[in-house]
Amino acid sequence: MIFLMRRAGKILGTLTVLLIPISVLLLLSIEKAPFGEIGRARDAISDARKVRADRYSDTLFREAEEKYDYAMKLWKEENRKVIFLRDYSRAKTIAEESFIAALGAREDAIVASARERKALKTRLDNTKSQISYFQEIFANLPLSSSLQEDNSIGRLYFAEAELAYREGHFALCDDRLKESNIYLMSSYARARTILEEYFMMWPSWSVWVSETIAGTKGNSSKAILVDKFERKCYIYSKGEIADHFTIDLGSNWLGDKNEKGDRATPEGIYRVARKKDGAETKYYKALLLDYPNKEDRERFTLAKKKGLITRNAEIGGLIEVHGKGGTGVDWTDGCVALADSDMDVLYSLCQTGTRVTIVGSIKPIEEILKKER
Repeated sequence: MIFLMRRAGKILGTLTVLLIPISVLLLLSIEKAPFGEIGRARDAISDARKVRADRYSDTLFREAEEKYDYAMKLWKEENRKVIFLRDYSRAKTIAEESFIAALGAREDAIVASARERKALKTRLDNTKSQISYFQEIFANLPLSSSLQEDNSIGRLYFAEAELAYREGHFALCDDRLKESNIYLMSSYARARTILEEYFMMWPSWSVWVSETIAGTKGNSSKAILVDKFERKCYIYSKGEIADHFTIDLGSNWLGDKNEKGDRATPEGIYRVARKKDGAETKYYKALLLDYPNKEDRERFTLAKKKGLITRNAEIGGLIEVHGKGGTGVDWTDGCVALADSDMDVLYSLCQTGTRVTIVGSIKPIEEILKKER
């Protein structure tokens, strides 16, 4: 019995000695789980998402996510097998492919984002220039409330686009910029049409200007030339500009005066009918013009016949060049207003009978719009 026990012990010892290296070999042969590969792919996808690869490199980013999900699926399937039979090689390969795709998506996104940022900046700059251009050319026009509202909405959308750009929200910037341009371009096109229609009178204005300047050459007479668009009043002497002043006009100055109460500043060739100061005027000093003249009356009568104005309309009068101006706002009922200090100079240089020519613009519309962007 003792002999058998000793023999069994020897056999067990021998088996133990044999099993230890076999166990070691089996343990060494067990493939390591793809923790590293899966982790790298996951981190790469996270980094790609931070630079909006899902937007700028959608196809490659989705490929990275799909491969990552597939690698995770393969890993789970292998984990269901007996430990010695598990093979993670396929999961590792797919995870590595996911990692590479995520890196590519991130790089593509960085390039595309920079390209979009640059393109958006260019569009923002162009729109800003258009807004400045509109303000320079059209801001002082007595435009309709709906047109001004559209322009204001466009500028509001532009402000939101600028804010979105500064905060890195490029998709929102793009949307707001598109909305801005819809309103801005609409208001600009309508304003330009109005201006072009107004400047159809420029050939007549040009003749009046030439005649007025020519009338001061070779004698001591002076003439006043009012440019409504530029808000300027010029004094001509001997064919040259002797002085000039900034003016305020009627609040509805765009166009000729049609009837009493329309708050439009008339256009035509007039004369100073009377000089007024002191208690004679509430506007410091004034030069009363001979409006309406013969041409004004003929045009008024024709407009009534054509039904352009009502039968009860009156032609109006009491158009003056007077003081209390210089406000930078068109506020008069149709008169031309200068700052009191400027009116002192003008008043001293003019006499009864001095020619006063009022035109929409001295310059043609092409010259006014030459700064168009």
